[in-house]
Amino acid sequence: MLFIALMSVLLFFIDGLGIGKRGPFNPFDKLESAEPLAVFQDEEPQPYLEGIVVATDPCLGVEGRPQSASGQTTILTGVNAPAAIGHHKQGFPNKALLEIIREHSIFRQLVTAGVGPVTFANAYSKRFFEERPRWVSATTAAVEAAGLSFRTIVDLKNGAAIFQDFTNRVLIERGEDLDERSATEAATILATLAAENRFTLYEYFPNHLFNQLHQILPPILSTLLHSSLPPSHATHLRTSASQTLSRLLTQHSTTYPSLSPRIMKTLLLALISPAKSKGTREGAIRGLIGVGKEAVRKGLVEGGGAKVVGSECVPGERGPLVDAVIVSSFYCFSPEAGYADILLRMRSMSCSGHRTCLKPLIKKWWHN
Repeated sequence: MLFIALMSVLLFFIDGLGIGKRGPFNPFDKLESAEPLAVFQDEEPQPYLEGIVVATDPCLGVEGRPQSASGQTTILTGVNAPAAIGHHKQGFPNKALLEIIREHSIFRQLVTAGVGPVTFANAYSKRFFEERPRWVSATTAAVEAAGLSFRTIVDLKNGAAIFQDFTNRVLIERGEDLDERSATEAATILATLAAENRFTLYEYFPNHLFNQLHQILPPILSTLLHSSLPPSHATHLRTSASQTLSRLLTQHSTTYPSLSPRIMKTLLLALISPAKSKGTREGAIRGLIGVGKEAVRKGLVEGGGAKVVGSECVPGERGPLVDAVIVSSFYCFSPEAGYADILLRMRSMSCSGHRTCLKPLIKKWWHN
């Protein structure tokens, strides 16, 4: 009698990771022990252990930049999703992609074929169940297509699930009563789940969020620092950009601790470098307000930004740049002032009252 050992398959899906070029913009370049993730263009892939590496073109025969929703649908169904809908689709699956997933989800195919058990290793937070989002990811739709249940925070606490941020830091920051996990601890849990199931999927997508941030941040910084925005809309546009920047950093700084310092460095250079326009300096100040009080303090006081602005403005001058210095000073020197308070002042057309109150505080480094 022939005995065939049952094989367990683990699909470790790392969102936002591809085959890139070498260079300082690629974090895998010159990173030691990065196999099998470090694969570069125009180089022969090096197999890891006894595995194989298959380079795949994510365009799938469709012109344009590959995108998340259509690419993930393809991975989770085996259907060429971009070809099926005629284009690449970013973000979350639309109706057409969801129909493909419901019909061809890998989970559904395995369950229908009698292959099991199968599972999705990711834990979902309470927020998902209490306020289900209007749009769901391709993996969520794939799990639901097979009628499988989702793993929860309870499973996470019991060592029977992993969060998309396997360290649990994001959840801890949100107030969940959880212990932080090391990579080894998370790997042990994932290996156990894989051994208990015929097919296990784990999705890690902070990389994808990082890539999205790199697409979103340049337009925000461009709005803040552009030297010649329409005068009638400049302050409103820069204030809105500052608010958006604040929200992004509040949400993602825990996951990407280097994000705020890098943005602050860019804004500080725009504030103190010679030959910058007043509009650019105003945008830099409003951007620092979006980063936080410490950024304002370092930029205007320690970095000398206020002195630079003061040297370029005549005594008694009014305007968006002067007003930006004043509201940022209020933010910096008022312990009780939150970002919402500053938004009100940034949108105010009259800052004379704030100037009067703040003059004793900032007279050392602001001469108006």
